[in-house]
Amino acid sequence: DMGEPLLKWDQVPVSKEVDTLHCKDACEGPGLTDCVCCSMGNPHATFFVDDCEAVPLDNIGRDLEYHSFFPERCNVSVVTVAKDKSSIRMRVWERGTGITQACGTGACATAVNAVRRGYIGKDQGFKVEVVMDGGSLVIQYAPPGSGGEHEGHVMMTGTYELAFSGEIPKSLWQ
Repeated sequence: DMGEPLLKWDQVPVSKEVDTLHCKDACEGPGLTDCVCCSMGNPHATFFVDDCEAVPLDNIGRDLEYHSFFPERCNVSVVTVAKDKSSIRMRVWERGTGITQACGTGACATAVNAVRRGYIGKDQGFKVEVVMDGGSLVIQYAPPGSGGEHEGHVMMTGTYELAFSGEIPKSLWQ
């Protein structure tokens, strides 16, 4: 249970009062317009595109992360919804890191925003597989009032693998 997404402009936060479902020209990149914003404890901008593989995220991700529309910076996802709505392909630029193999809160934000936009709905049980470079997660978000299971909460399921472990020397703790 990843909790409830924050959907209001001042909760994300963004720099001006907008409908976070359609941010239109508030934040754009080459070929990217009308992002959807939400927070899963950190700010996310989701751009729905016909082919997320064609988006030069490595060239534009940093500019979008630092865009003045996002006072706390943001994670940027470019996503493509499968025609049969069974899955969403997601590529992500994570705030402070750059392109990563996967992002759990990004997958959650992507599913929430897909439900909000009507790409995923009751016919799919408000559930979708989010496919990332590092693997897939199944995300379910039944919005408040939908009558769906776990209404209002984002549920994330999937496998994980340890990618890294290490120790920070005590001398660096201060």
